[in-house]
Amino acid sequence: MTSTSLLVRLQQFPSDEAAWTEFVLQYGPRIEGWCRQWGLQEADAQDVSQTVLIKLLRAVQTFRYHPDLSFRAWLKTVTHHAWRDWVRSRRQLVRGDKAKEVALQTLAARDDLAEWVEGAYEQELLDRAFRRVRPRVEPQTWEAFCLSTYEGLSGTAVAARLGMAVDSVYKAKSNIRKLLEAEVHALEGILM
Repeated sequence: MTSTSLLVRLQQFPSDEAAWTEFVLQYGPRIEGWCRQWGLQEADAQDVSQTVLIKLLRAVQTFRYHPDLSFRAWLKTVTHHAWRDWVRSRRQLVRGDKAKEVALQTLAARDDLAEWVEGAYEQELLDRAFRRVRPRVEPQTWEAFCLSTYEGLSGTAVAARLGMAVDSVYKAKSNIRKLLEAEVHALEGILM
């Protein structure tokens, strides 16, 4: 579980060494674990973890914790970006060394797989959110959302097609997006 009080302490007092020590003890192993899961050796995983923690030190001054959002999902995303940057930097260093290039291509393949899995997970969350939100929305409102979002019709075209006011089409699209976002965040909280 995310320690809300710890995040609030870091946000309010970014130079609190005890809070940072607690944060590193709580999240450092998780960050390193993700890096090892993505194919890094222990020392490299520690290097990437240090990079992530330095980025967090800088970001905490503008970071605003929202309890309805998944902190761990955000942290994993930050870690993945740092891992990807590490892999790219190593590719440039090993050009010409075929054995090392092959090893890094394996890491890149894992990255592609990780992205695919993450995309499939996000699609599954969205599909579940759709199934939960759809029954709570009027059919015409849902149709306006689908036509404007997925078929790319303009608000004017959707309004003419469904006999709605143009501002009602935009309102429907906005309201359903908010419902879907809230549902995805709720599902993330259940699954994390």
